[in-house]
Amino acid sequence: MKKAVLLLIGMALAAMLMSCAANEDSNKQSDSEIDTMLAGELTREITVSYYDTMLYRRFLTEAAELFEKTHPGTKINLRGFSQMPELKYMDLEDGSGVVSNVATDENAEIADYIYRVNAELMSGKGPDILAADVLPYYKYAKSGYFEDLSSYMNANNNFDISEYRGNIFAATKYRSGQYILPIDFAFNFFSFDKSRIEGSAAAVLRNNSKFTYWELTDLIHDQFIDDKSDSRMIDFGRGAVQAFRYLFRYEYTKYVDLDNLTANFEDGSFVQLINNIKQQLENGYFIPNFNSTEDRTRDFVESQRLYYYKFNTDLVLMDIFSPNRNEAHEKTFPIPDADEIAGLWVNSEGNASLLYYQAYGMNANSPNKELAWEFLNFLIGEEMQQSLTLLGFPVNNAAFIERTKEKFSTETADNGRLKVVGEKNINAYNDYMEYLNGFIDELNFYPVTDKIIHEMVTDEVELFFEGVKSAESVAGVLQNKVQLYLSENE
Repeated sequence: MKKAVLLLIGMALAAMLMSCAANEDSNKQSDSEIDTMLAGELTREITVSYYDTMLYRRFLTEAAELFEKTHPGTKINLRGFSQMPELKYMDLEDGSGVVSNVATDENAEIADYIYRVNAELMSGKGPDILAADVLPYYKYAKSGYFEDLSSYMNANNNFDISEYRGNIFAATKYRSGQYILPIDFAFNFFSFDKSRIEGSAAAVLRNNSKFTYWELTDLIHDQFIDDKSDSRMIDFGRGAVQAFRYLFRYEYTKYVDLDNLTANFEDGSFVQLINNIKQQLENGYFIPNFNSTEDRTRDFVESQRLYYYKFNTDLVLMDIFSPNRNEAHEKTFPIPDADEIAGLWVNSEGNASLLYYQAYGMNANSPNKELAWEFLNFLIGEEMQQSLTLLGFPVNNAAFIERTKEKFSTETADNGRLKVVGEKNINAYNDYMEYLNGFIDELNFYPVTDKIIHEMVTDEVELFFEGVKSAESVAGVLQNKVQLYLSENE
């Protein structure tokens, strides 16, 4: 019922937004106009709005204080929406414990936030800068409510694309426009257990750097089926549901065309997708379903060495090459070796996906675009990019290099930068950077998705995995639901 409320509100908001939409180019300024505007004096104030307080507040608070100190006469107002989560501690049977969030109706809160933002934008008002955390920013870009920042990046003398990870910006463009500016980025990669995968299969994994999901699982399918131990194929945390979420996100445009507002769930490919995942679920590929948080937590610790493959965060890559690995920690949570790195996950078109924790767009109706852009530019500058509150890799090259040295440096130079010294540390750092840069250079894809559609699809697919609905029934329901939702955008 709660998710149905999110869907109904979302459909109503989509209709409202599109009916009042501005032309995509109606607020677009010429390069000369932007040059003139950016040459003016920074004054007055702006408001930055975000939903996710946990991810955004600390970084933005630090940035606002530093910016105001550097630019007297300016004021950066921060407007967060979600409440910090309430945490509780649960005792487990073995005497240990775990901290978890007290459940809240997040979907209703998100719908409320989107409703407020839409209403403000349609009235020609609203925050000057908006975090692209839960907002359907592609709608704002199409409707002319978000500013294309490409012109600002080209016009501003203080911005030089060579100082940044340009492919990260390029991957997050929409319709060739830079409607959101990523502040950081992250990625995932696959590793394998060399005690389980050997011979020609291991050679394939070591000799390639990119794999589709099906290439990985098909490679050792026969071996896995013949394995009579308690082994599992791949660690996705939440198992089959999470595997589907990733696969759907990576192949999103096969099923949802947000540009042309069409859904495609009934040509057979979606039915085949979820049938294949369910077959893998029945063959023991994923984590089993548990009846309690305690059981899931215990399994997380006990199952670390059961998987043929693991889907790792980029932080694990640094641990792999760190010259000071924590052997005690690895007894419980093993870190793969360098020769167990498989590579990046790519979709059927060969694109490797990136993630971001923070990204921002500018309100096209902001009365103080000069200050809004300067603050955005400050967020990707070296000072803020070195903030300890930045969760992902910095998009700023200089700050990125400093971040990569954290587990390899033992000294600080006179200029305050980290130094990597000693043959052991230098060799380890160079090996790490070779892999890291190789992976990052391949990142070229950020799928533009819609949260409401994603929740709609996941809810139906979960019913399929539970045996409540057939694959064909799910595909038919989604074709109707998603197409209706998209039609409200016309």
